[in-house]
Amino acid sequence: MEVSIRDSTSRKRIIEAILFASPSPVSIERLKKISDMKKKEVETCLEKLSKEYEERAFTIIKVNNKFQLVTKPEYEKFVERVRGKRVIKLSPQALETLAIILKEGPITRAKIEELRGVDSSHTLSVLLEWRLIRVKGKDRMAYLYEVTPYFYEYFKIEKS
Repeated sequence: MEVSIRDSTSRKRIIEAILFASPSPVSIERLKKISDMKKKEVETCLEKLSKEYEERAFTIIKVNNKFQLVTKPEYEKFVERVRGKRVIKLSPQALETLAIILKEGPITRAKIEELRGVDSSHTLSVLLEWRLIRVKGKDRMAYLYEVTPYFYEYFKIEKS
């Protein structure tokens, strides 16, 4: 059965299906392209779906001008039992380093260590492994670190 984008119910269901299937946040532009809808139609669908989801176990969040269908925080522990989600457990040192990189980045390891007062090589390697930071480039011979788009996704915060 072919789905038509002519009626509002079908348009909402198309946007819902795209968000449901996507493992990462989707921009309005991508939603437009995939659904063959206009920007205003996509925005209207997102608004209506968000309203409908108020009484559900999931919701639509906006992360860096992209949208994602996610489980509400109060139900995440049950979903994790099914999925076996790997939870990132960050030490206070890692959180401190992340905060510095977020605020000051792109930043060199030497500058991070100057601000923290301790060696940060292990902490940086852990943050790189978890894909929360990345190397943006070099400043002379030193790597420059910055937070990744995944950082914003994981912590569900807007990029400022």
